[in-house]
Amino acid sequence: MSDLPKKIEPVPPEHARKRGVNKSNWKCEKNDVSGYAKQLSLKYYKWGKIELQAFYRDRTKREAENRGGNHKKDKYAQRQRSVMTFIESIEAAEPYYCRAKSFVRLYLPPELNIKKLWKMYEEQIASTPYLKVKQSFFRQIFNRKYNVSFGSPLKDTCSRCFELKRKIESTNGQEKQIHITQKRLHSLKAKAFYDLLKKEEHDTISMSFDCQKNSALPKLPDQAAYFSRQFNMRNFTVVIGTSKSALDNVRTYYWCENEHAKSSSEIASAVFDTLISLDIPSDKTRVRLFADGCGGQMVVIKCTTTCKEN
Repeated sequence: MSDLPKKIEPVPPEHARKRGVNKSNWKCEKNDVSGYAKQLSLKYYKWGKIELQAFYRDRTKREAENRGGNHKKDKYAQRQRSVMTFIESIEAAEPYYCRAKSFVRLYLPPELNIKKLWKMYEEQIASTPYLKVKQSFFRQIFNRKYNVSFGSPLKDTCSRCFELKRKIESTNGQEKQIHITQKRLHSLKAKAFYDLLKKEEHDTISMSFDCQKNSALPKLPDQAAYFSRQFNMRNFTVVIGTSKSALDNVRTYYWCENEHAKSSSEIASAVFDTLISLDIPSDKTRVRLFADGCGGQMVVIKCTTTCKEN
């Protein structure tokens, strides 16, 4: 998920979940069809149930409510607006990947759920008891009027960010402010790193590398293969240049776990093979290597630099 907060907005009517409609209180627009006419139409015109339903669907409309009184829609309108205001005040995040030409779905932190949000709402309107609602009422508005869900627990996150986040949650006062400042400074350093990764210099070649997700083999629907021990296919990818470079700047190395392990030796061999196979122009005098926080990959940077100098 993206780190940038997004404003939660109601779903347009065409994207909202539809509720069931009671057709027993309909009347005809073009032809007044009574109960006796229904029997005649079934008897003489041999209409089936489906044809009769289509007739009423196309030529009828719902009769307006004229009984007066305090209807539920007006009774709970203020509570509904209060719940919607609370939901729209929550900061959500947009996912990294979403389907094109679809209404964007936002995600709330994975530690939240509808019950916790309802309790937060109850605490917020404690001074105005007439705005209290049941959990089912809150859930109905959340599900029908908003395209919002809860994200999955994050994996492979930054250790420093995770440490500072837990310290912020468990401390108070001045100590908490110190941790907030440290987390802000750490985020700025990370942003500067990605800005450096995007920057192109005339005398420098940039390379970023990482191990991709392991693929379990064989991938078969057979039950025997499912319950058997499967092998992992390793995938190591090296990207030469930046996002503005040509499209043919990716090198991929893959091997099965029964052939080689996934250690710093294999990673160093792949990076070194990429370096010696490059046709480096004479005006390029520096090589920058970028990797994530994996300990084995960070060691590779020093090893590969030493091999290149020799």
